Amino acid sequence: MKKTFIKLMLGLAVGTLAACGGSARGPELMEPPQTPMVVDEPTEDFGTSEQQLYCSACGTALACLDGACAYSNGNYQGTGSSCSTSGTYGYRYQCVEFARRYWNQVKGRTFGALGSAGAQGICDLAPSGYQVRWQGDGYTPVHGDLYVRGAYSGNPYGHVAVVNTADGSNVYTYEQNGSCTGRATYARSSARCYLHPI
Repeated sequence: MKKTFIKLMLGLAVGTLAACGGSARGPELMEPPQTPMVVDEPTEDFGTSEQQLYCSACGTALACLDGACAYSNGNYQGTGSSCSTSGTYGYRYQCVEFARRYWNQVKGRTFGALGSAGAQGICDLAPSGYQVRWQGDGYTPVHGDLYVRGAYSGNPYGHVAVVNTADGSNVYTYEQNGSCTGRATYARSSARCYLHPI
């Protein structure tokens, strides 16, 4: 079932690229999707699971939000390593690199180095001009916020994704180095915090 689901999702992503007349690289590939796609949350052992085998090649555009595209980390999908090199926004195709690039390209904002804290450090190291909304404070995330998950079993870095929409139970995100589609649905209760530009 899991293999079939991932193959189906990958087929949809590839079909979308072909339908848009794009190649598999570059931010000009696809228009931002109008609605979020619900996909499985990455598993804790994602780096060694069979899901990794069905992800797109390194640097392939997976999904775009507001013109900023999330790219595949290839054979390193779901790990702390990269299939590429460091770039303007950090370690290419890692979750933090997409969050930085999205906020810079779409919102004209940046956030600094996280050191060894990884994505989870965004909650503690937020610069001025950003509001940290901690899990449980009643905040409803809005489009463009960052969803930040703390470290969990098999992932000492945590995870960050860009919020598209949210409802009472879930947050619908665009991400890199998590799902093989560049989109995921997370329970709102799984967030360590949300980062909101003010």
